[in-house]
Amino acid sequence: QGSYLFSLGQITRHKGQHHAIAVAKKTGLDLIIAGNISEDPTDSEDRIYFDSEIKPHLGDSIKYVGELNDKQKKVFFRDAYAFLMPISCNEAFGLVVIESLACGTPVIAFSRGAIPEIIEHGKNGFLVEDAEEMTRYLSRIDEIDREYCRKSVLNKFDISLISEKYIQVYEDVIRRSK
Repeated sequence: QGSYLFSLGQITRHKGQHHAIAVAKKTGLDLIIAGNISEDPTDSEDRIYFDSEIKPHLGDSIKYVGELNDKQKKVFFRDAYAFLMPISCNEAFGLVVIESLACGTPVIAFSRGAIPEIIEHGKNGFLVEDAEEMTRYLSRIDEIDREYCRKSVLNKFDISLISEKYIQVYEDVIRRSK
């Protein structure tokens, strides 16, 4: 179990890194933020967000490490105390949540989009509504069994299991079309 909080995703307001910073400051825990910042000149909003709401808080306890490759992500996930997912949008699927759980790291996430289909509240993480609630649930992160985090992903998202489900769907479609 690590000693820092981790947040990974494109640096943009709807990913909520500013909420992760607020949580880190309230708890006194270190925070590592990773992800890309759009370099598209027509999308200056993300750069402005980073420069005004992330960069001023960077220092000894809050670090931005940029974009990570798969090997680096595994290390950061594995060594984190908890993964924070403070998104404000309804994402269709949270791949970073799956990656965190696969590394045995519990997740505290805003209950949006598909996240409630992945996080089992109180078992592999916590579903919350805002940064204040996220801060409160961090005090309960030790209740989460890190081995169960891994198993929860394998039980739902293992490649052979997913493949079998796709085959079933295709077979159902073929049967119905006859």
